[in-house]
Parts: sequence; structure tokens; C-alpha cells
Amino acid sequence: MNDSRSLCDFLLPVGLLIALALPIPVSASAPPALRVSENGRFLVTSDGKPFFWLGDTAWRFIERASRVDRDNQPSAQRYFEKRAAQGFNVCQTVLVHPDSKTNAAGHAPFLDADFARPRVLPGSDNDFWDDVDWFVDQAANHGMYLALLPVWNDLVPTNHPMVKNPAIAYRYGHFLGARYAGRTHLIWVLGGDAAPARDVGVPERLTMIRAMAEGLADGVNGEDRQDGRADWSSTLMTYHPRGGGQSSSKHLHAEPWLDFNMIQTTTKFEFANYQTVAADYALTPAKPTLDAEVAYEGSLSLWKTEPQERRIAPWDVRRAAYWNVFAGGFGFTYGHRSFIAWTRQGETNRWGAHIPWFKSLDAPGANQMRHLRTLMESHPMRVPGQSLLSGDAGSGGDHLRATRTRQDRSALVYSPMGKEITVRMDKLAAIVNAGWFDPRTGASTPIGVFEARGTQTFTPPSSGEDHDWVLVLESGDKLPAVSQLPLHPELSDALVMLNGRRVTTREQWFNERRPELIRLFQHYMFGQLPPKPVAVSGKVERVDATAFGGKATLSEVTLAFGPTGPPPIHLMLVVPNRRAAPAPVVLALNYFGNHTLVHDQNVRLPDNWMPQWGGEGAWSAKVVGNRATEAGRGSWAKFWPIEDLLERGYALATFYNGDIDPDTPDQRGLQKFYRQPDPADDCGTIGAWAWGLQRAVDYLVTAPGIDARRIVVTGHSRTGKAALLAAAFDERIALAIPHQAGCGGSAPSRARIAIGKRYNTLDTPQTKPPETVANINDKFPHWFNARFKEFNAQPERLPFDQHCLVALCASRPVLFTNGRADTWINPAGQFEVLRAAAPVYRLLGAGDFAMEELPLDGRLNDGVLGYYLRPGAHSLLREDWKVFLDFADKHLGRP
Repeated sequence: MNDSRSLCDFLLPVGLLIALALPIPVSASAPPALRVSENGRFLVTSDGKPFFWLGDTAWRFIERASRVDRDNQPSAQRYFEKRAAQGFNVCQTVLVHPDSKTNAAGHAPFLDADFARPRVLPGSDNDFWDDVDWFVDQAANHGMYLALLPVWNDLVPTNHPMVKNPAIAYRYGHFLGARYAGRTHLIWVLGGDAAPARDVGVPERLTMIRAMAEGLADGVNGEDRQDGRADWSSTLMTYHPRGGGQSSSKHLHAEPWLDFNMIQTTTKFEFANYQTVAADYALTPAKPTLDAEVAYEGSLSLWKTEPQERRIAPWDVRRAAYWNVFAGGFGFTYGHRSFIAWTRQGETNRWGAHIPWFKSLDAPGANQMRHLRTLMESHPMRVPGQSLLSGDAGSGGDHLRATRTRQDRSALVYSPMGKEITVRMDKLAAIVNAGWFDPRTGASTPIGVFEARGTQTFTPPSSGEDHDWVLVLESGDKLPAVSQLPLHPELSDALVMLNGRRVTTREQWFNERRPELIRLFQHYMFGQLPPKPVAVSGKVERVDATAFGGKATLSEVTLAFGPTGPPPIHLMLVVPNRRAAPAPVVLALNYFGNHTLVHDQNVRLPDNWMPQWGGEGAWSAKVVGNRATEAGRGSWAKFWPIEDLLERGYALATFYNGDIDPDTPDQRGLQKFYRQPDPADDCGTIGAWAWGLQRAVDYLVTAPGIDARRIVVTGHSRTGKAALLAAAFDERIALAIPHQAGCGGSAPSRARIAIGKRYNTLDTPQTKPPETVANINDKFPHWFNARFKEFNAQPERLPFDQHCLVALCASRPVLFTNGRADTWINPAGQFEVLRAAAPVYRLLGAGDFAMEELPLDGRLNDGVLGYYLRPGAHSLLREDWKVFLDFADKHLGRP
């Protein structure tokens, strides 16, 4: 192509290209969409179920496979049938190889090999893309995902038009995204074996890759503007790197379109892919990773220094698979040499590919991969567990690799050559049932029952090459009944686990104690918070760029959760107009609707149920018959000085708490959509509100004008309880300020813990006793789960207290604010809570709580664990907001 021609000379008109890329019909049997799990370690399905990636590599499949039986190969349908039956759920393949002109049917993908002009003809069975549609459908019909490379980058020369003109790469990506929009089982893989020095390491080629990624996302989303602002939430993308133990993370980890990392270890006999996986696992932000190309079964070694007469055996494949997954990989991709170039009858391809693909379907290693998937799906949410091993794990072919669950309820150790395994049993919970798992057959053999103390050595049934074993350790532990919990009159040590083991490192805190506390809080107090829904959409309903006299832009956004999900959240977002950078945002629930916070006749009036206590008195929101009224507009503006926030450079995000759950025991909101098998595990209202705050965070992290790194959550009284819980469970929240949150929030369940303490000047005399667990459960039976009521008369049996909830926020700042006269919400007890949370902050090197006595009224202690006490009672005042912002300025930086 003549480089002097303008882009318009070789691009189809945009409208025509979009017309050619109309979405193909969605198969009713297509697997659900995938997304990255909330902890950034795995993939999960649209309904929140863990997804274990068991892939197969068939790079030239789409180019060389046939839709019908031919003399040299059967229909590709046989491939899908067999691989699905073997447990594979992903096929990695390439759409276009630049060095190939046509596919097996003689169809070319482009006009004149021009990526800007896909060759799309009328009809459904007469061009390259019709053939691709058929393969896409076949994968869906067999419950398999396709990991599609748009082009094999290694074969794209430096002078290619897509490199010189990124708009072509965008258009090609857009064509693919638009054509396959709505296909839930497609994963997009950029790259293709190209060395960094002539791909991602070259600015022009990196620009091409980014343009193609943006085109894919825009095509899926129905957008068509190459402006670098694509919405990546509706696509799942990664990058295929060069071999030799390289990962996409080396150059692309921070790319917003890269959802997970992909590793290529390369086919050879000596490898240590667990090292690359572990390195990826240690990166921040956390992104899933896996080895997607290693040890092709039946292949000769690609390493010239290794024996060239030997072929990769099933044992080599299993080593690669189990090492990768146990090191932190969220899945594994198998490969057989006959499938790489799609070897057909009568062909001999490179590196020993001499057996046709259809005669290689039943290779031993391929059939053994189903056992890996079965084992991993029985242990879905796991973390690397090398700390379980005592002694040298080895560095050669006998290297031991361990994984475990976050709560230490189970652990798996892989021994590739039957080497004995010594386990630190004291790192496991309670009684341990041990057994052997055979990776060759999937059979299990029990060993016995052991106590979780000391060390224990296990010797596999056999040893040597091809004698690999997995040690399976399963805890018989169940959380105790309330009556079986020991009495602890004082606040417990937040660093001591349920089994009595003390946490001494950051890793132990985040991998062991933090997950345990989350489990305990949900089991005994808040109920199980629902999973993050996949089908979340944020629709901007109205924008007023002249709000508050031109000081702000007010947007009303509907956060919807799909046709079978809970009712939507109606979020009001107010962003200051005068700002030099994205604004920090204060997120808070409101009691009676967004319309009560502003004097704006255009703000949506809620149509759902409201508590009648908002009808009259000082807190009146003009609620009539449990419904909002026009008279309520601006009625709570005196409690929410929004203009003060704007002047300080902060945005405000808020929604009515009744959008998520009505504050009444005789109605249920969110919970009825997420019922638990045991009703005692059903989420209470406080947990439901916290879940709603997390869904607002989902929107805010990508909202225009918002600094996702500076999200502050606050709430008054009951909504303060939800604010603290949301921050404790969601590390995207940068700072938490529960204001007068009381029992079940910032105050201890052991309510009398501070009475009589030297520093407590509030009980001399105590004008009103602090609120207790019994008080709160009797008056508000819907706030917590049913199991929490069992602590009414015995809060000392709780295996935690609210200092542990604060500790879950570590090392992020937390501020407690109170009124001196409001002894019902226990300001002195809250002071004690912060003192008891401090050891966790010290362990993490985040600071301390150095105060020895309650501060003077009006004096802010602005340490990482902050405390503020003012005169007065239970209320939300303008001066409270000033303190909130002063504290946020100190820790997040003044806007």
C-alpha cells in the first residue's frame, strides 16, 4: 500500500462498516459472561460463580479447520464435542494470520488483505466471517468460551498499515466488537507471540494495540469514537506475550483494558512456571494470571540445548498445570503439538506435529486435565500456600507447591515426583482430614485425621517421574454455635485468630486473619452480603451543569442490576465545576430521598416506601402515608451543607437508603433477591445498605470528574453503621467516617467496656446508659441477621467486637465523631474500640492511636485512627461536615 495515500482512501465509510458488523444472533445456550472477581484473583460468571479456566490451544483452528467433513479432516464439530466432554471450557485461537490468504473454505477475511475492509458478503454462508460465526456458535452450543486473538502480532510487520495508522487497528477492532457484541462467551486476546522489542516495547506498535483494544470495546458498547475513553467493563481482554517465561504484566499490567495477565513459558522439559505466576500474583493492583502456553503434549522441545529425540509427556503437562494453579493461577491452558498449526491428514508440521489433530484428541494428558478442573472447582477461592511447608520445597522437577483457602479450612500440596511433604499443621484450622489425590486418575485415597498443631510429614504412595501426587488437607472445622463460644469480657486481640494463632506479618493479616474476620462478621452479625452483580449498568438520567448557581454539575444516575436483580439505586452525584483535577468524593446514604437535600424541583421524587418518622418534628422530611411529597424538597438541606463541600473541592454522591432496603422489619428489599439456604445467614438491613454503598463505588471508580483513589464514605447513626461495614469489606474506599454510629457500628457490643475507665469523663455521672446488643435487636430486629440476637444476653461470647471491624479498614484512615451528651451511642466505648484496633495498624506500619484520654470538646485528633468529640447530642451539624473534610484533607490531600 502506498503510504502517501490518506486514511480516507483505504477506509470504508464508517456507516457501511458498522452495517457490515451488525451483531450476530446470540445463542440461547451460550455460557454466561465472565468478569474479574472482586479480589482481582479469579474470573467469575455473571451470577457470581467461580470460573476455573481449563483452556486448549488451537491457534490456527479458524484458518485451517472445516465446517464440514473433508478428505483430510472431519468437521470441527468433533473437536468441540470431544473437548467439552473432556472438561475443557476455553479454546484459544486466532482469527487472522497475516501470512495466510484464505481459510479452509477458500474465503479471504479482507478485501486486498486490507484490515480496514473486512470482506463481508450478503447471506449467511459465503464468506470468512460467516465461517467465524459458525465456529462462535459451535463453541457456545458446547458450553465453551473462545479466547480470540484478532491477529497474530508476531506476523504483523513494522511497516504494516495498522502500525502506521492506528485508526485502521481501531476500525478492525470495532468491526469485531460490533459484530460479536452480546456474545457472552468471547474473550479478546491481543498480541500473539511478538517479542517486546518489536511489539509492546515499540511506541507505534503499542499505540496500535491500544487502538485495537479501544475499537473492540467501543464496538461492543455501540460507541464509535477513538478518543481514548472506552468503557472496558463490557469486555474481557488480555495479551498473549512472547515465550520464554514472559508475562503480559511486564509491559502492560497497568493498561486499563488488560483484565488479566497471560504467561507463555514455552515448550521444554525444564521450567519453573510457578515463579512467573508468583511474580504476577505479587503485583498491584491485583489481576488474575495464568500460564496459557507451556509444555505441549507430544511436542519436541523448543529449547535446542535439551534432548531433541524426546517428546513432552503427560507428566510434563501435569507439572506445568499444577505448579501454575497452585502458585496462584486462576486456570490453565493445555496444548498438544498437533493442534497448534491444526495438523491435517498427510501433513507434517514443525516441532514433531506429525499426527492429525483428530487422532490426537484422546491424548493422555488431555484426558487427565479434567481431574485438575474437578479438584480446583472443589477449592474455588484459594491463595498461594507455600508458608504451609516446612523445609526445602526444592527447585527442580520435584518442587513442592502448595495452595490453600483464605480461611485455612483446606490446603493442597503438589508433589511432582512423590517427594515427602512436611506441613506446618498449626497453620490450619481445627481437625484436619488428610488424603491423596491422583492427578492421573482423579482417584482419592484417605490417609487419616490429624490435629492442627506442630508439623506432620506425609509420604506419597509412590515416587519418581510420572508419580506425582496431591496432598489434600480438609478441615473438619465448622464455626461454633453461639453457646459454644468462649466468654471474653474484654475486647479481644484483633491479631489472634479463632484457633489461637497470633498474626505477626502483613501477609498473615491480609491472607488469613482479614478473610477470617469477614467470615465471622457475616456469620454472627451482618449476614451474608450478596455477591457483586454482573449486570450492572449506570444510566445518566439528567445532568444540570449549572447547579448551585453554577458551582457544580448535578447528575442523576440510575444503577440497574438486570431484569432479575434488585430494584435500582437512584444516585445523585454533585461535582464541583471549579477544579483543576478529578475531585475526591464523599459517599453517603440519605434517609428520605435525594430531593430532601437540595432545593431543586427537577430532582427525582422517590416513589418507594419511607418511614413515617420523617413526617414531623425536627427531622421532618414531609413524609405522608409512608411516601415522599413535594413539600419535602430541601427539607434536609440544613443537615447536608453541599455548598460547603463544593467550596472545599469535594463531590457528593448519595442515594436514598430505601432504594436498597426499607428500614422496617415487616418489609424486605435486597434480601429477597439473595436468600441463603440457612435463614440465619440472610443479610440484615445494615449489610444490605453496605452492599448498596459498594455498588455506588462500582460506578464512582469510573465516573467522570471523580478521583477513584479518594472515595470517602460517611453516614450518621444507622447509616454510619453501614458506612463502616462498607469500608471494612471494600478496600476501594479510601477513608471512613461513621458519625455517631453507636452499637453495631462504631461502638462496642460489649457496651459497658469503658464504664469506670480513668479517661472516661462521660460517666461522672452517666446520664444515660449505652445502647446494648439487646436494645438494638429488640428495637430494630431487621438490622442484623437472626444469629446476632443470640448474643442479646451474652455479648461477651462474640468472637470479635467492633474494633475488629475497624481493623478490617487498615491501613486506611478511620474517624469516629460524637457528641458529648449522646452517651446512648457510647462515645467512650468508641474510644476504646479505636484503642483496640490500633495494634493492627501498627503491624501494617500505618500509624497508631496514641491518645490516652478523651479529647477536649471541639479538638480533632487527626491520626490515622481519628477521634472527635463536640458538645451536644445526636445530630448531624454543619460543623460535623467541616471536621469530616478537615480529616479527609489531612489524609487524602486537600483538593
